Amino acid sequence: MNAELIKLSNCKHLSNTANKEFENFILNHIQEFDDESWNILFCSIDITIKGMKENIGFWESIYPILENIDIEKFNDISKMILNNLKNTYQKIT
Repeated sequence: MNAELIKLSNCKHLSNTANKEFENFILNHIQEFDDESWNILFCSIDITIKGMKENIGFWESIYPILENIDIEKFNDISKMILNNLKNTYQKIT
């Protein structure tokens, strides 16, 4: 699964279709993510206000999952990214 996630994250900037494929993969597999999957996701997403507004439907779909994650299972960098992601989402909604 992680190899496919990396492949899709590397191609998502090429077109809207590729980005949608990346987002759909996440939506379909997020419940199965392990620590490595989360790290790949956190390194692949745009958590700026502008970036999140452009994909608000995607964020609305996964935010409830992110809200319920046990943050203590992540390394310090992933914790910071997740906290920033949550804060940015709350600013735009």
